[in-house]
Amino acid sequence: AMWLKWVHLGTMKASTFTEALTIKGDAWLQELSRRDISASLVIGYAAAFHAYMTEPGAIVSDLTYCIDYYGLMFALPLESRMVLSEALLNSLGLVRVSISSGVSSTDRERQDSSIMRPRITQTKADMLLDEVRAGKTCVGLVDKLMVRFVFVVAMRVYMRPSLEGEAVNVDDISVDDAEEFQHKRFLVKVGDVNQWTGTVTPCCVLPGSKRREQETPVAAMGRVIDEDLNAMGASIEWHPLVGRSETRTFKDSPTYGFKTMYSRTAYTGFTSVEQLGTSIATPREGFAPRLTAEPARAAVWGATWSSSTR
Repeated sequence: AMWLKWVHLGTMKASTFTEALTIKGDAWLQELSRRDISASLVIGYAAAFHAYMTEPGAIVSDLTYCIDYYGLMFALPLESRMVLSEALLNSLGLVRVSISSGVSSTDRERQDSSIMRPRITQTKADMLLDEVRAGKTCVGLVDKLMVRFVFVVAMRVYMRPSLEGEAVNVDDISVDDAEEFQHKRFLVKVGDVNQWTGTVTPCCVLPGSKRREQETPVAAMGRVIDEDLNAMGASIEWHPLVGRSETRTFKDSPTYGFKTMYSRTAYTGFTSVEQLGTSIATPREGFAPRLTAEPARAAVWGATWSSSTR
């Protein structure tokens, strides 16, 4: 049943307890006991899938188009991700690992015929495997191509209207209504200032971060708000479903020689101008940060205009 092609006809609720699917646990455990490595993978996937489905705003559905399976793979425990990544790299003959004893030469030839082998040197293959082992990334297949995955989260923080009549209640804003703010100014990080040397490292990025091991997008965004935005983070109002967008971009990796898929989940938040703290009006009005003596390194934030109005 897991491999059938489903046709969605609608959604309904049962007024009484209804048995829609029965799984014989004993038979399932007997099958898993044949290969211990399979049991750990299934347990890790079940935990990741449950965490995904219990996130705020998750669509509880078995339709494949609404589930980010690449993100689910990254949410697996590091040990499980290593097993899957090593199996793929080994099947393509890129690395030699302990799991190779379970893959026959016939199976490898069959897999090689269906998967396009990337042109990558043994040194770069070892570098990629080290990155996977460090928990920074994972590898998988997209349309028979081996792809390296990087998952990030970011947020566009808009200024809350100052007039009482224009106050924003984030819980009352729909996903479509959030598009009205796309033409307004939003918060960006325009530089890092080392207070001991006075060195300024310029940049122009949204508040965001790479996802950590077994971290959901919502949890990663909450960590950025709590840790990176300091006091301003406490004043930010946001909702996981308001103004949320997901984009996937494929780029050639100069380091490894094959494509990397950057998956970004972006959220929308609102804050007051008074809560900006160490900031500048806008980058084009001059770089004049107001610094304090507390941290050794300060992030300078400013507001910029959406690219749609330039």
